[in-house]
Amino acid sequence: MSNYPKFQIPGVVAASGEYTIPPLTPTEAGTGRLSVQEGWGPVNAVPIEQGGIPPHKADFNGVLFLLSQFAVWFQQGGIMNYSALLDYEVGNEVMQNGTKYRCVQPNGPHSTAVAPGTNRAVWKNIDITVPAGAVVPFYNVTLGGTDNRNPIFWGSTQADVGWVLCDGGSDGSGGTVPNLVGKFVKGSLPKNAGTTGGAATIEIPSLSVNGTIGGTALTVAQLPAHSHGASTGGAGDHTHSKGSMNITGTFGGWDCQGGLDGGGAFYVESYGNWKDAGGSFKDDVLRRVGFNAANSWTGTTSTNGNHTHTVSVGNTGSGQTHTHPLNANVSISGVTNEPPFYTLAYFLRLPE
Repeated sequence: MSNYPKFQIPGVVAASGEYTIPPLTPTEAGTGRLSVQEGWGPVNAVPIEQGGIPPHKADFNGVLFLLSQFAVWFQQGGIMNYSALLDYEVGNEVMQNGTKYRCVQPNGPHSTAVAPGTNRAVWKNIDITVPAGAVVPFYNVTLGGTDNRNPIFWGSTQADVGWVLCDGGSDGSGGTVPNLVGKFVKGSLPKNAGTTGGAATIEIPSLSVNGTIGGTALTVAQLPAHSHGASTGGAGDHTHSKGSMNITGTFGGWDCQGGLDGGGAFYVESYGNWKDAGGSFKDDVLRRVGFNAANSWTGTTSTNGNHTHTVSVGNTGSGQTHTHPLNANVSISGVTNEPPFYTLAYFLRLPE
């Protein structure tokens, strides 16, 4: 059978009636009145006819008022706010500035009162819903706590021992946490969680590249120095007339007076006497004239043969573009394999 209350209190008792909230001491309460320290005093136990004082209605209503308001508050799921006037034990839960805390070390006015939110080793924030085993990156976090591996979150001065840096060190329970320092996180199935791989640089020992470079047409300036063969058509066959050229000189035969001479290209070749029909030598001289064009002489030919030649140079080429083959075999080493990045520190949520 359930122990859940069969009836709930519909409201605070005496909320609209006469009630007195019991003060702390009998002196504050007055003779015959209810106090926190003594309750009703001895005088309330004495019969009226013997001078006793009966309990006061307002005191009863005050007690019922206090008890019922707490009962109604708890019925509504309420949690009491922290009070520096109360001593708290491990496990007590309170509200502080809208956040729920659980006491993990005894504290209060009889030892040292520690307000929730100021020391994570005394009060634990239990509004955090991150389950154990979660790995979360945080911004603006410093380190503290055991081995300087627990986070001091933004706005706090105390290390939170419920988290630990993912640096491959101890998890505080005999195991180790993942080492995510300098690594990217890659999703996987749960059975593959924890595997590592990859590298920060690319190492390719041999890379073959084949293809062609796009066609391009050469400009005149890009052509190498070169020559073209050419030939001319036959033309210009001609002749010359004697024109105004004249060969000068005199021919002679008998030189009776010794006046026969050569001139220009002509010359006297020989001299000799001659005989008459009777065989007698005569005093007249017989001379023979020779001709040699190599000798100095004068004269010109008429002008003729002015002409032109047609020169034909062969054409070649059609102006097409051309390509160059591309073949390479290289190695690539030490090239970074990292995209642009922003670093954050990863922390692991530990079990309670």
